[in-house]
Amino acid sequence: LYGVYEKFPFIINLLFKVPYYRGEFDDVTTDIGGFQSFCYTHYVQAPYTLWTTYSLYQKGYYLESLIMYRNLLETFIQMRYFEKFPEKLTDHITGKRRIQFKVMFDEFAEGFYKITYGEILSGAAHGMVMKDIFRVVRKSPTEARAVLGCEYNEDHATLIVNLLIPLLFGFINFFPKVFSKNTLKEDADLLTSLQNCKEWLERSMEEHKKINVRSKGWYEKFERIIKHI
Repeated sequence: LYGVYEKFPFIINLLFKVPYYRGEFDDVTTDIGGFQSFCYTHYVQAPYTLWTTYSLYQKGYYLESLIMYRNLLETFIQMRYFEKFPEKLTDHITGKRRIQFKVMFDEFAEGFYKITYGEILSGAAHGMVMKDIFRVVRKSPTEARAVLGCEYNEDHATLIVNLLIPLLFGFINFFPKVFSKNTLKEDADLLTSLQNCKEWLERSMEEHKKINVRSKGWYEKFERIIKHI
């Protein structure tokens, strides 16, 4: 978890600033303008949800942090999907024709939905086995201990960090694509900080791949969502 306690608050604070540099929207009555307005709301809200997710993680509320994270991932995949299909956004928002999250994820990374969103995140949000994993320590099939209060658990903490790193990268990386008339270049310090943070996040992902070779397949899918923009 090296660097997390220094970098995460710094990155989230940068994301509080980014919406001020969105620049001009297209006509809001057009598909693109409506999509930009939709994304602007998400970019304004995301830092608050990110900070809450991070704060819960710091305090050892790992399950609750995971539940908040699910909202952030849903936010991001919607932006990715409707950037590609802006003409579908109005019907989705009004409920006339809702697009399932599985369809959105499969558009970019088939297979990511089943394990990451379905089994882990939805399992946490809907009271499935993830609740047992986070709250009960099992030494054997017949010996278990309920965790009363919050205890540091490196495996649980690492899970939250490993999920947040690529998503933070995605939020930074996607902003210029959504807001093509952004004014980030007017603030050289902010632009440099954003680039430095992207590089740190990317190095962190690469280090994780080296440490845990089995993570490469998971990253390969996640990177189709956050990088191939």
